Amino acid sequence: MAFDVLSKNPTLVENVGINHSLIILSGVVALSGGTKTVTLPGVDFVVYANASSQTANAARISATDKNSFTITGTGTDVVMWTAHCIGKQ
Repeated sequence: MAFDVLSKNPTLVENVGINHSLIILSGVVALSGGTKTVTLPGVDFVVYANASSQTANAARISATDKNSFTITGTGTDVVMWTAHCIGKQ
């Protein structure tokens, strides 16, 4: 089974019922040459990010830098990601 969505811009995950200070965003990207850098507009820092692929190939976060992170995987795999951030949004 593969993701039906091949691309999705960063989308705010609505906080329902619990008040917290982190902004949670999610999205979907296709890797290019095994990597993809995701930049999140409107946030100051990425505190935590994770990625998953629905192929047998692993996808992982290989670096973060302020409001962006790099996903490393295989080829052109489609990867879903979530990120917990501090900032404006």
